Amino acid sequence: MKYLIIFLLIFSQSLYADRRDELLNVIDEEIGEIVRLLKQNGQRPNLLLRMAELQFEKARLIKEEENKRFLEIPANKRSSINKSKFFAKSRTHFKKAEKVSRYLIKKFKNFKGKSDVLYILAFNAKEFGDEKGYQQYLKDSVSTGGGKGERGPKAVLALADNYYNKKKYKAAIPFYKKGLSLSDKDNWWSKYAYNLAWSYLRVKDYSNAISLMKKIYSRSKSGEYLDMSSQVERDMGYFYTMANKVGDGVQFYKSIGSDLVKNFVNIANYLEKQGKKTLAIKINEEALKHGPDDKKRRDIIIKIMELYEQFVKYQSHHKYTQLLLKDAREGDLSNTQMEQYLYQVKKVSSILQQRVADKSRKLSLQNRRSLGKLAISYFEILILLEKEKSYTWTFHKAETQYVSREFEPAAQNYKMAYLGAREANDSKFSKLAVEGLLAAVDNIRDKSTKKKEYVLDAFKTYISYSEKSKESKKIQQRLFTFYFNEKDILNAEQTLLSFKNNFPKDVSIHEAMLAKIMDHYKDTKNRDGIAKWVDSINKGQIVVGSKYKNQLRKLLLNMKFENVEKASQTGDKKSALYGYMEIFENSKNDPLARKNAAYNIAVILYEIGEIERSYSFTLESLKLMSNKDVYQYRDSFAIIADELFGRQRFKQSLNLYGKMLDKLCRYKNKIKNSIFKNIYVIRIATGDLMKVNSDIKQAQKCKISSTYRYDAMVALNKAYLEKGDFERTEKLTQFLSKNKRYAPSMIEPLYGIYQNYIKIGEMTKANQIKNQILNIGRRGKLPFEAREILVKFKLGEVEVLADQIQKLPLTFPEDVFNKNLKARLSILDRFTAKTLEVLRIGSGHGIVESYKVLHSNYLKFSNQIKNFTPPGKSSDYINSFKKGMQGLTQVLDGKANEFFNLGKKEILKQQILSPSNHYFTSDLKLDFPLEFLNPKRGVLMDKAGTP
Repeated sequence: MKYLIIFLLIFSQSLYADRRDELLNVIDEEIGEIVRLLKQNGQRPNLLLRMAELQFEKARLIKEEENKRFLEIPANKRSSINKSKFFAKSRTHFKKAEKVSRYLIKKFKNFKGKSDVLYILAFNAKEFGDEKGYQQYLKDSVSTGGGKGERGPKAVLALADNYYNKKKYKAAIPFYKKGLSLSDKDNWWSKYAYNLAWSYLRVKDYSNAISLMKKIYSRSKSGEYLDMSSQVERDMGYFYTMANKVGDGVQFYKSIGSDLVKNFVNIANYLEKQGKKTLAIKINEEALKHGPDDKKRRDIIIKIMELYEQFVKYQSHHKYTQLLLKDAREGDLSNTQMEQYLYQVKKVSSILQQRVADKSRKLSLQNRRSLGKLAISYFEILILLEKEKSYTWTFHKAETQYVSREFEPAAQNYKMAYLGAREANDSKFSKLAVEGLLAAVDNIRDKSTKKKEYVLDAFKTYISYSEKSKESKKIQQRLFTFYFNEKDILNAEQTLLSFKNNFPKDVSIHEAMLAKIMDHYKDTKNRDGIAKWVDSINKGQIVVGSKYKNQLRKLLLNMKFENVEKASQTGDKKSALYGYMEIFENSKNDPLARKNAAYNIAVILYEIGEIERSYSFTLESLKLMSNKDVYQYRDSFAIIADELFGRQRFKQSLNLYGKMLDKLCRYKNKIKNSIFKNIYVIRIATGDLMKVNSDIKQAQKCKISSTYRYDAMVALNKAYLEKGDFERTEKLTQFLSKNKRYAPSMIEPLYGIYQNYIKIGEMTKANQIKNQILNIGRRGKLPFEAREILVKFKLGEVEVLADQIQKLPLTFPEDVFNKNLKARLSILDRFTAKTLEVLRIGSGHGIVESYKVLHSNYLKFSNQIKNFTPPGKSSDYINSFKKGMQGLTQVLDGKANEFFNLGKKEILKQQILSPSNHYFTSDLKLDFPLEFLNPKRGVLMDKAGTP
């Protein structure tokens, strides 16, 4: 059969090729005959029209053959083919058709068949890809022929199709209507009418659209027209849907005996592809009303579920999920349907759970719980359908309840999920479920009557899950605390013994638990209980280490301190101080008591303002305390040291800061930064610069913030500069300049180094430093002082250019004058550009000086030109010369005035205080510089009130 089809295809192609050759021969013969008649009878328009038609038809037939050959070439070779050459033969005849047509229109302007000629030109333009020309020729053909003649209706319908294909439906409608009225009996009427019906639909003229579709269906069934009935039957439901007349659509399909469900499903699929999913849902729901068989019903419901999921309408999605649940449970869904159904249930449950858990969503607790409830209903479906994995869905159910703050039911479901996972040997979900159980129980409100019951069950469950794990260690300690707080001492003791067996090396925890029990027995004066445990310790049943002995010593110590601390807490500082002093003196063999007493004495002395004595006991306390103790009381020590610093007791505060830093060096704490800062500030203030370097090295060892270390270097560098130690200043400055953050603040010390090199005559080194300053200045934001320094350098360059302008004399002869004037203007441009660079630095002083130098030099240049009189020239020449210079002087004066106004504006806008302010703000004509002028007659004073 396959070979027969191939043979028939080849045979049909062969027959068509032969037919094409015959047509070409006939066309060539007719062309020859027309040429003979034209030669014999002269140019007749009807013959020329026929010639154009034949050339066009011949071109079309040749192009068909060319296309066939072109498509036979492998795709990878087609791209390298020159299409112009390949299709040259057909193009020649298309051009001949066009040439004849154009000649015919030009020569015979009143030719009655002009619309036919324009029709040929239109399709010829289309062949050449000229869509614009194609449309215009069709328009001209229709307007010329009015749709009459052999090609008139075709031109009208072609124009309608053109608009239709461009989706200009409103424009297409009148041409379809006219074309169809002219060719009502044409068997192609149904095809064009079908396009017209769709055009009506696109412009929402539903009545005409539906009416015409019915007419197309009727004529298609008559056998006299192209049969479009299947397309009409397929699309009518869509038309009725868009018109909101689904009921009428149902009646139409019933009237023609069509399968309602099939048509509605097809329409819904089409609507979905068009992105009209709301309508697709509506049509699918309509299809369900007309009794589809079970398979189609399930397919339709699944499709509706998919659409509702895409529209985020989960309540509606849930309704249809429930409709298929019975089928799913009874195994009536096909494998594909079951796969799709489960996919939808799992996807929506996951989305809902994520929404409930997403804390970034601003939902009220009520709304979050409502979403959670919906998600849980999906998990319950999955629990029913996937029984082997039901514990996983029970876990997700618990998770959703947890984020909805429904902790009691969450705890219940975590427990069920844990038991199911343990039975299935699923270690992953066992771990997740038992951890979830703990978290849920921790969040149950204390007011709940079942809180303790849940807590106890959760602790026991976790211990049974992992008796010797790291987390279980914490849980067993919590269980002990739970029993102890409930005064269930017997179970607390059992928990202690169980913990000791599970974690024999954690002696400190054993002792902590034991200490609580011992305290209980001590408080209740239960001598038997104490004796029982003492006996256990003596028998080695529970080991007590040195730390526990220290704990007993602490207990004795607390007893010793009890009265003194009570006096301190009631505000009796004097009694407390005497008490601590007595303990300090009488505890030489008890370092712990002596240490605590020294610390408390230091604090009380600080509180009553005895800072010198507080300092002595602080030193004693620091000496007795371990690093850990100092870390614990770091804030108190820092306050005492800061007070000494504030009272300018630099030596004592420096001593405390140093000892604190030694003790705190290995601890991570921000207080180290402030301690280090105070140390180097004191060193620099007291002139002890050499030790600052060693302090910086210690700071690095103690991992103090690099910002503080660099700040110390900056401060040290400033001190070197103020001291005149240029060697150390330059070394440290060059080091800091390599850091992008600190490079801008190095401009000021670099300038001091620069000035020193100038002073000692080292100009080469001075220029190197200057270039370094300028290079740093180009990088970004600069401190105020740095900007002022850059202004000094830049203004120096500006002054050099200003001098160059003045050095070029304005003198005759005329060629010398013009040459110097041109040179001056060139330097003036460079001078202006360089001055504007000063403005961009952002210095207030630089802004004022820049506008001042711009104004004065432009004005000076203008006045020099105005005051110049060519020597030895006639008055007419001089007048002509001065008149010729007016344009230039006006520009210079205008720019000078502009700079003056800008300078004044910036002073007021930015409130700049500069020695040159008077240049812009003073109207006084003085022989001396007036640095600051307050227009409101104010007087500047220092803080002491001295003018």
